[in-house]
Amino acid sequence: MCTAGQSLVQLGSSWGNGFLRVRLFSKSIAAASLGFVVSASLCDAAKSGVSLEKTEIPVSAKTVSYTDEKARLLDFVHLGRFLDVNKICQQKIADGSAKAYHYQALALSWLYPNQALTAKAVRICRQGLKQYPADSDLAATLAVAYLRNQQWQPALKQSLRVLEAEPRNVPALAVRALCMRRAGREEPGSLLLQRAIAANPGNEEMNMLIVFFARKRNLAEEAYAAFDRWNQLNPRSAVSFAMRGEFEYDDSRQDDALRNFQKAVALNPEYITALYKMGKLYWNRQNWSAACSALLRYQKLGGHNATGIVRLTDSLIRTKQYKEAVRIGLIAIEKFKDKDVRTEEALGLPGFSVLRESSLLVESQVKLAIAYFYTGEIAKASALVKTVLSQHPDNVPALDLSQKMAFKQGNYSHAVAILSQLIVIDRDVQMWYQWRAEAYKKLGDLGKAQNDLAIVDALNKTGRLPETTMSSR
Repeated sequence: MCTAGQSLVQLGSSWGNGFLRVRLFSKSIAAASLGFVVSASLCDAAKSGVSLEKTEIPVSAKTVSYTDEKARLLDFVHLGRFLDVNKICQQKIADGSAKAYHYQALALSWLYPNQALTAKAVRICRQGLKQYPADSDLAATLAVAYLRNQQWQPALKQSLRVLEAEPRNVPALAVRALCMRRAGREEPGSLLLQRAIAANPGNEEMNMLIVFFARKRNLAEEAYAAFDRWNQLNPRSAVSFAMRGEFEYDDSRQDDALRNFQKAVALNPEYITALYKMGKLYWNRQNWSAACSALLRYQKLGGHNATGIVRLTDSLIRTKQYKEAVRIGLIAIEKFKDKDVRTEEALGLPGFSVLRESSLLVESQVKLAIAYFYTGEIAKASALVKTVLSQHPDNVPALDLSQKMAFKQGNYSHAVAILSQLIVIDRDVQMWYQWRAEAYKKLGDLGKAQNDLAIVDALNKTGRLPETTMSSR
């Protein structure tokens, strides 16, 4: 085994000759292929507390070749290449292959918590079993898919069918055990699960199910034990690292989560869900450069999560990549204009702590307006701001941009009016008083300018407004 800095196996497939063609990239090319992770992250390693230099990514240094479709597809599943799995399996299903049904369903069951897609995994298994009723792998995967789709009673019944024919089938034992525990039979369910673990500690379907179950019930210790068994069996499983990262994120272990998302992406640089989660973590940490790198890659690979695209636009603005922010912002506007998806976000202004709910369309319009402002397209920025404020007159980012445009255009009376509106929303934001004082000076009203500067001085010294200002609230 070796680290990702030494080699990277990039898989490419050809069904024509029956085995996988691979290319082994040199250290320099491998490093370049991972540059969007490493270069964007090293600059903030000290800030985030994550030692990226010491993060080792286990990757096979040997050329990989496969003698059967099962090994090939399973490796694709491990690497999170689920779209490839689906494409290949659809062709193999057309050619007549029980294993193709099995691995397509497995890929859907492993990757997606989305019930529409886990329901598809159930349908694929049932379709396959009509043609191949004696296939034990497919029968066990149906039980797994039922459980992942939270169809507990069908999962239990299917596991019992499998165990009747194959009493030591580990995934089926795990499904039965977890269904028992969910039904309140904790002790016998736990004992049965221990039997399954003892029979095959590294069985990936079993460990994935344990993680899924533990995540639902906040059983962190049990989940981490399953991850450890999974990684010991297959240290190249990008899926296990990505799943562990998600669990750690929910468990407020963000440093560990980031490391595991990085491992998943190092194993598969096109692992879309891991890229999105990395970008989200970097954005939360205000590591805008790293967020841009991860989320740009995510978007180029076809990622379309609404919040992810908006966060990308925001990160591009914060890193002063305004033309690219306009491009992504236009994509966001087109994507969200017919949707009423809602999100809560901090408004991102120093000292401003209020959380307001805004539609993603409104948020996208404001981000695009900001990008237009900094590329000098003031008319386009102004039109978007007017659209937002006509429906959301107290939208703080839109108001803030409006006062900036007023300053730029020399319309100081309008700047005063907007800043006064912002101060009504939150009287403790020092910079609004400072900017309003500047506008008053431009208008020649030095008395009001001095009053605002006195408020700024009080906020600097005590963090509180002067008593006279507070009494006027």
